[in-house]
Formats: sequence, structure tokens, C-alpha cells
Amino acid sequence: MPLYGALILLYYVSFGILPPKLQLTGILIVALSTLVIPALGIFTLYIFNVVKSMSLYARKDRLYPYIITLMCYSFCALVFYRMNFPTYIVGVIIGGFISLFIDSIITLFWKISAHMTGIGGLLAVSTIIYQTNYIPLYLYLGIIVLAGILGTSRIYLKCHTLGQVLSGTINGFVCIYFSTLYL
Repeated sequence: MPLYGALILLYYVSFGILPPKLQLTGILIVALSTLVIPALGIFTLYIFNVVKSMSLYARKDRLYPYIITLMCYSFCALVFYRMNFPTYIVGVIIGGFISLFIDSIITLFWKISAHMTGIGGLLAVSTIIYQTNYIPLYLYLGIIVLAGILGTSRIYLKCHTLGQVLSGTINGFVCIYFSTLYL
């Protein structure tokens, strides 16, 4: 989800503001730090039998992947800050870090939906962009529908309860919405 959010931000908001090379650098940094490295980390944990499944169905299997991902988000935010990316982009990454940190604490006691935390964050980014008239209505509504489909599938597959899906969505939305607006 962070990669989709970065693509939307860079295309609809920063297009023309940031040089194309810096935009591509930003996309690569987001892809590496929020997708590639965490996925490789989870795969490594699976290979060494630290987690039982790559899908992380068991609540107890989620702690180490969260730690890896939190470190990657910290790295991404620091790099963006040092490269003088716009504050709202750094805010999105910091909001993602905060929402994942909250997820990791909640996961110690209860299984919150990380999928929905991610799409809740994407909803927050698209809501902010839509409110400033940068994103087309069809794309904004498409993200809302996608969030509904994802939440429904998580419940249908019995991966999460309605409460876990809603709490993940609210966590992602609130953390990223407010960190983007107020950082």
C-alpha cells in the first residue's frame, strides 16, 4: 500500500514539483523499504523456521516481521527527510510507521488486520488529495471500493473478524491522515 500511496502522491501532487529523477528515486526507496526488504525479511524468517507461514496467520508470528518493517519505515522516513522531500510525503511514511507500531503493540494481545491498516492509510492519502482536488473522483471511489473488497475478503476467508478489519482500517486512516496534515 505505501508504494501505491507514493505513486499517487508523486503523480497527482508532486508531478512537476519534483524533478523526474527524484520522483523515481522516491519510488525506488519506498519499494525497497516497504515492500522488497520486509518481504525478504519474512522469507528469511520462514526459511529459518522463526515463523510458521509466509502469510503470518498466527498472531505470535507477526512480531519479528513488524520489527523488520518498522526499521525499514524508519530508514525510508530518514532518507526522505535528508533528501528534502516535501513534508507531506515524509508525513505519510511517519504515519505508516506510527500505525505499524500501534499494530505491533495490539498484536501482542489481539490480531488486528495489517492489510486493512495499509489500505486505511491509502484511503487517508487519497482523501487528503481528493479534498485538495488533485485526484480524480473515479480513482478516489475506486480506492474506497477496493478497501471494501479487501475488508470483505479478509472476513470471508476467516483471516479476521469485523472488529479486526475495522480497527485496522481506522488505525491506518487516522495515523496517516493526521501525520500527513500536521507534520
